[in-house]
Amino acid sequence: MKIFSIDDPNDLYYPLDKETYNDPAVYYHGTSKQFSTSIEENGFHLKKVYDQTDVSNLYNAFSAPYFKTVDFEEMDYQKEDLTWAIGGASNSISFTRDYWFARSYSVNPGGESIEKIVKICEFFSKLPDCPFQGLAEKCLKKYGPIFENHVPCVYVVRLPDHECKNIKIRDKNYQVHNNVSNESIIARIDFSREIKKWFTGRHGDPQFRWSEN
Repeated sequence: MKIFSIDDPNDLYYPLDKETYNDPAVYYHGTSKQFSTSIEENGFHLKKVYDQTDVSNLYNAFSAPYFKTVDFEEMDYQKEDLTWAIGGASNSISFTRDYWFARSYSVNPGGESIEKIVKICEFFSKLPDCPFQGLAEKCLKKYGPIFENHVPCVYVVRLPDHECKNIKIRDKNYQVHNNVSNESIIARIDFSREIKKWFTGRHGDPQFRWSEN
């Protein structure tokens, strides 16, 4: 496995070679370096880094009478913000053909689900007389360090043949419903913590390091 370190937060160039970029079996997964030891030793697993019970408790909290009787002019979060964490994220692993999409996804501290869990718990902690402040405190103690110590990275993965057979040519993003071996990992790309989200098509054309000649 190759390791690339990109220290410039404004560096948007594709760091690998043209052959890798053009390989239809190559996909990318944006995550946090805190999970690198597990990923590189055991591969990508459907088991999540958060407790599904915690997510369910936070999700169900929004249905409590407290949120129906207290008049909040504008709530920062809704239970729908946890929909992916409580649903699709529990039985799949997300990959994308777009390196820059994975790079942008890696910005989410600890991953999208961890970020939502922490932000919702911080929201609960600020609400007056909220009966779920104890739940929020417990979750913040558990997931806060993952959120705070986040360092973005992207894994470059050549998906197994049996997965590639299920992918349609037009599919840019793909949900894998099986564990993916660490032998599928080609490279890890480490970024500065200061990188910002950037999407191809929305902010410009892809940028490459290699010569087109």
